[in-house]
Amino acid sequence: MTTAAPQMQPQITPRNVVRPQTQVQTETHATKMAEIFISEYLGKEVYRFLLDTGQTLHNQKKTQLSEFDIFLGLLKIESFRAKLQELTPDRLRVEEALLRAGVAQEQTVSDRGRLYFTPGAKQLLLSSYLYAQGTAGQIITLEHVWNAAVKMPGIFQAVYGDQAPVPSVEADPDPRLDTANEGKPVQPGLQETAPTVARLTENLTARFMADPARPIIDREKEINQIFRVITRQDKNSCLLLGENGTGKSAVVEGLAYELVYNQAIPEYLKDYKVLMLNFSSLIASAEYPGSNLPGFMDELNTLGKVILFVEGIRFNDVSQEGFVLNTFLNLVFRNKSIVVIIATDPAFYRSTLEKNELFREHFDTVLIDEPPYEALLQILTKEAAEISHRQQVQIDPALFDEVIELSKRYLASAHFPQKAIALIEEAATAARIDGQQAVTSETLKRILSEKLGIPLQSISVSDRQKLLALESNLNAKVIGQQHAVREVVEAIKRSRAGLKDQKKPIGSFLFLGPSGVGKTELAKQLAEQYYDDERAFVRLDMSEYGEQHTSQRLIGAPPGYAGYEEGGQFTNPIQLKPYSLILLDEIEKAHPKIFDIFLQVLDEGRLTDSRGKLADYRNAILIFTSNIAADVIFNDLATPAPQLRADPKSFYEQKIMPELLKNFRPEFINRFDEVVPFNPLGIPELAQIAKLKVRRIQDNLAERQIQLITPDEELTKLVQAAYDPRFGARPIERLIKDVIETPIAQQIIAGGLKPGTVINWKYQP
Repeated sequence: MTTAAPQMQPQITPRNVVRPQTQVQTETHATKMAEIFISEYLGKEVYRFLLDTGQTLHNQKKTQLSEFDIFLGLLKIESFRAKLQELTPDRLRVEEALLRAGVAQEQTVSDRGRLYFTPGAKQLLLSSYLYAQGTAGQIITLEHVWNAAVKMPGIFQAVYGDQAPVPSVEADPDPRLDTANEGKPVQPGLQETAPTVARLTENLTARFMADPARPIIDREKEINQIFRVITRQDKNSCLLLGENGTGKSAVVEGLAYELVYNQAIPEYLKDYKVLMLNFSSLIASAEYPGSNLPGFMDELNTLGKVILFVEGIRFNDVSQEGFVLNTFLNLVFRNKSIVVIIATDPAFYRSTLEKNELFREHFDTVLIDEPPYEALLQILTKEAAEISHRQQVQIDPALFDEVIELSKRYLASAHFPQKAIALIEEAATAARIDGQQAVTSETLKRILSEKLGIPLQSISVSDRQKLLALESNLNAKVIGQQHAVREVVEAIKRSRAGLKDQKKPIGSFLFLGPSGVGKTELAKQLAEQYYDDERAFVRLDMSEYGEQHTSQRLIGAPPGYAGYEEGGQFTNPIQLKPYSLILLDEIEKAHPKIFDIFLQVLDEGRLTDSRGKLADYRNAILIFTSNIAADVIFNDLATPAPQLRADPKSFYEQKIMPELLKNFRPEFINRFDEVVPFNPLGIPELAQIAKLKVRRIQDNLAERQIQLITPDEELTKLVQAAYDPRFGARPIERLIKDVIETPIAQQIIAGGLKPGTVINWKYQP
């Protein structure tokens, strides 16, 4: 083929698709975007189909390939003829209508040796590309072309005739198109000359000219940095990098205020308008991704000097929304009168934008950290006054220190000032609903309790009170492991006293010991005692993560793979409930690659999942368990003077550490606050455990007014019968179920045990 093929190789771009001058004026913005459609997304069957269709048209001396020609080509394929039969029985009528529509669209061109894609054909290919984005491979198939074609107005009319109204893009049932700008005021002064810009942006310059109230921020350093960047000749675009809620938008508002009222600002800067654009609104307001960019830029180019602040730069679909962002920035950079400021968070920058050549070449970074304490108090004073007026409740400034402290402790994954403002807002709303005149300390704590699922008494009781009683409470529940309990509690005390790196989890431990000695039980009791909530315990069986690919289950499947939206099994629990204890059982059975994930969490206290969402472990406790070195512990305790009991520290360094280094990397072991060896349990300890287990049965029976009596000597016989030092307390638990729980349950079901019954139990081998 001598005419059509060159238009498809290697890509369909403005460089190698020649358009007749008479067509330029008739193109929509969407078809302009289709010109930069990349042919690498075309499947082989689509590529061959377009070549064959082009060859047919070339043989007919045609110069244009339209959407109608593409659809007629599809109808030559049996499977698509069957699809058409489902829509209408009159295929001949449809083909005639398509031919008429194609003839009516034909235009005379000077270059008869080349084949051109019409605007409709380009739009069809772009629509097919967007359909393909919902598939794993993202490659355009003929099915995607069909699905896009039957929704195009001209083809829709040809298929249905007068049986149905012609659909329009505006009627597309995409809720974003109807709500993206709902309630947004049209800006005075821009409505006539730039209606699209007026609808999608907020003119910060006009806002401060109308209302001279100075925004309360202490960001002079950051504003000066921005001024230095945007006044350069090269690389004068600015990237504001900060966590969500740190006040990136407020910094730009301060910049706009300075441009309006600061007399020291150079005159050439005072001519700039500061416009704020939400990138999500720009995406949502388009008929097709990017179709509104040319019109938006045409209007923006008429406004003279503009500082365009783009917020909301965060997306999952890099192929679609990233494609729109790149196109948008390339259009903006053509106009030297427009300066761009973009705001995003560090995680998204590292994962996506840092790899983008445009950001490396054109942007300089300004870091936006949380405001200092004094500035935070000023911000809360201003915001609380507005909230108080809006909710009609009093907010005492004396509460601000408590708001800051509670936010810091319980909303660790969010950032100041936004998290403190949000807490005040929620508390004021709750106070108004409850009919209170003012926000109180109790209101703040109740809001946090309901929001995070933390019992109210846990927030009310100080860490000091809780930690003082923690060791004795744990020893009452976990038998025979006083040394392990002491190691854990002391490490947590160091953390809560501020003597440890506050970026790390509250505590991270490696529990070592044979099966059944209380490793899991101590973790459960610690979660219940420290967090006052038995639901704060999460267990992951690491034997399920023995293959390399299973590491993705911890943080979530990559984009485009099944389960992507579900998140990770290790990150989800913390994102939902930051105050939790996570037990990672039998860590030695996990694949070595998984340890890299844990290294980051143990070191930095945070982890980003596959969706880009942050999981903050700074208020969590992480416990890993392992049976490694169990034989070493058994052998030591079999000696007349066990070193483990006499000098646990030396025993760990001399006997246990060599065993650990055979299985784990040194950097992994060194990340733990404590490596805690557990003692094997003897008969006296197992007898105490048996009493605890039986007491639970007695409590349950007491609710039925049935009394169970179990003499100590009978329980000792049971323990001696089940004792096996290799398995700890587990054989005892099984025997209690067999000889106590099961017979009693059978009698209850049979109706043999009535209220008031007394059971005198004796062990019978």
